[in-house]
Amino acid sequence: MCSSDLVSICVAMARTGVTSIDELRRREMTMGTEGKGSDSEVFAMFLRNLLGLKLKVVTGYPGTNESILAMERGEVDGICESLDSVNNRRPDWISGKKVNVLLQAGSAPHPELAGVPFVRDLARSDEERQVIDFLYAGQDIGRPFVAPPGLPPERLKMLRDAFDATMKDADFIADAKRSKLDLEPEDGAHLATLIDKIYATPKSVIERVSRLIQ
Repeated sequence: MCSSDLVSICVAMARTGVTSIDELRRREMTMGTEGKGSDSEVFAMFLRNLLGLKLKVVTGYPGTNESILAMERGEVDGICESLDSVNNRRPDWISGKKVNVLLQAGSAPHPELAGVPFVRDLARSDEERQVIDFLYAGQDIGRPFVAPPGLPPERLKMLRDAFDATMKDADFIADAKRSKLDLEPEDGAHLATLIDKIYATPKSVIERVSRLIQ
């Protein structure tokens, strides 16, 4: 069960003049990241190596807040981060056109990002689609609620039913809206199917992903 999927985006400060992925195949842009293994670093490296983008990855910022401040100071030009993270930290960036959203990734294109390229659509082969699906599978899982293995089936059903009921509760939904939280829940059966799909990924695809994020 998860409360929402995550949508990953890559943005460039409007001052850079970079408005499309195609431009990044011709001109370099610096990307701020929180260090080796962080989502911002992994996604930037992956996109650079898979799609041939001229991304210069700058690592070592303590967190997303610091990376965003670095963008505002002109130290770096962009970042790959979750949509809700950007919206929560800088609510006026996208709506005020202070950044250009270059790319989105996740389980499906986000309605707020109409016209923004969806990374899966940029794949040039079935294997590249598998590679993209594997890397971004964690976005589909979002923020999961988990229980220990070996849970009795009746208890698992009780927890799943309680979660589903909560996601439909009017007071809960109103509270989430007041907190400006996205609420697009997926049930436990959906996530179980997704995890089975991840485990079924061919070894060759996993190895290619590993190479692409180096």
